[in-house]
Amino acid sequence: MKLTRDKVISLAVAAMVGCWLLTYFVKPRPAQLEFVTPQQQLPNYTAQYPGDTKLIDRIVKSYELAMILVQTPYIQKNFTALESIRRWAREEFAERPDFLHPAVLELPEHNRDTVFGAVGYNMFAGVQAVAQEQIGHVLRWRIATFHDTYAYRTFRTAYFDLFGWDAEAAVLLARYQNDRAKIAVDVLLWSLTWTTAVIAAAVYLFKRRKSDFFGAVQKVTASTWLLMALAYLMQSWDKEQASSVISLIVSTLISVYLFVPVAIISHEEVGRKLARIRFAPNWTSLAAWLTISFLAVQILTWIRHSLPGATDPMTMLMQSFSGNFVHDPNHGKRLITTITAIVWGLAGVWAWRQQSKTYEPDFDAEIDLNKLDAGTFERIR
Repeated sequence: MKLTRDKVISLAVAAMVGCWLLTYFVKPRPAQLEFVTPQQQLPNYTAQYPGDTKLIDRIVKSYELAMILVQTPYIQKNFTALESIRRWAREEFAERPDFLHPAVLELPEHNRDTVFGAVGYNMFAGVQAVAQEQIGHVLRWRIATFHDTYAYRTFRTAYFDLFGWDAEAAVLLARYQNDRAKIAVDVLLWSLTWTTAVIAAAVYLFKRRKSDFFGAVQKVTASTWLLMALAYLMQSWDKEQASSVISLIVSTLISVYLFVPVAIISHEEVGRKLARIRFAPNWTSLAAWLTISFLAVQILTWIRHSLPGATDPMTMLMQSFSGNFVHDPNHGKRLITTITAIVWGLAGVWAWRQQSKTYEPDFDAEIDLNKLDAGTFERIR
């Protein structure tokens, strides 16, 4: 279906009417995301009124991690996990001493202070909440499965031996896993988006492998930058970071240029003219390889420059698959690092082979001049 000006206007009007109706009649409800309860950590758990500061004193006033661990295959993993929890708890207690039992319920913050923020919130908050709840069901299942493993039972024993077999320690452990799982929800949503995009791109390239394959590669590369621009838009909208805004602008410009590449063409009869160009396969392959390189650098930076207990997207993604939000996924990180290196190397070899080939123009000079006069000059190289 071809989009005409009237259809675009009609869609815009319908979207605004729908947004107004949602704003007037519907109040978006935040997703109910609770993955772990204290009862799951301590069978004889009974809720206590705040006031016991023993756990706070043990954590805030501790400077070294001293404990006795039972001999298990997970000693080093448990030691690292316990240190991560202790560091996280010290920061939380130092910032908010009542964070385990807040006097006021914590409400999610949304960008609703601008006309565009209000429109986006009313149109997409409900859909986002539904998607988050569906992802939450999967995460609860994975966490419950991990809690039945020997690895978690050994960690749980070491944890309570260190922090005490009491209700406050159970609340702390449940809160730690809940906070990390909530971060993982959005990571999983974006992972599904990227996985869908990769599958769609692979199918599209396979279908076009014998007809204008490099044109398809160019469109896929441009779409990749467009998807990154969307991700940076959501990030800047949510966190209001200047770096996200800059990344959004740069990604959008790259995407637009790859979709509609232009250059200043000089000709003796018409002078200088801004005209649309067509990339040769060697330039298209180079753009694709550079895009893969940027993505590979980002993935490796997340993996190789994160400390145990970090909440970078790769760590959250791998912990979501296993349901293990206490141990650092070292084996998974090594696997992803190897796969990333192999993909980057294969893409580099493919791009290098295209650089060694010579591509001849497929049009004559008379047609070129006519296109140039019309302002739509295309060139192969």
